[in-house]
Amino acid sequence: MLTLSGWITTQVPPSSRAAADAKAARTGTAEQAEDPAAGTDAADQHVRLSQAGRELAATMGVPVEEEDEDIPQELRPMVKMIRQLKKKIEEKLRELQEAMRSSDPGAKEARVPELQKELQQLNSVLQTATAAMASAIKEMGISDPALIMKVMGSR
Repeated sequence: MLTLSGWITTQVPPSSRAAADAKAARTGTAEQAEDPAAGTDAADQHVRLSQAGRELAATMGVPVEEEDEDIPQELRPMVKMIRQLKKKIEEKLRELQEAMRSSDPGAKEARVPELQKELQQLNSVLQTATAAMASAIKEMGISDPALIMKVMGSR
């Protein structure tokens, strides 16, 4: 969930909560942690990440795009890979268009088939990744049409 202050709220696993409680006890902070035995659920425990925290999370493989918050954590690497593949395909298409406009026939004959082969390979990898994503969505039992379109569209 994104709050108006720009902080992201995420769930904290129970083991992390115990570490936070121990730190609070060591530092003597006035804020008392909730008692896990008092019926608090892991889903009720949250942490707010600052911009620096989100940047650090990005280096750890967690996307910081706010529009991806509703994508399950397990699917995010696949979504990221599909986006990268689509970007590479767009770049290769631009290169191919430039090569086809080339006035040098020798360079054109050498470069166009090479770029076409690279595009075929990238498209093949994209198809495989998309099929794996569809399989993962099915296994996870995701049925929200908006989420499926978002994940499969990957922008």
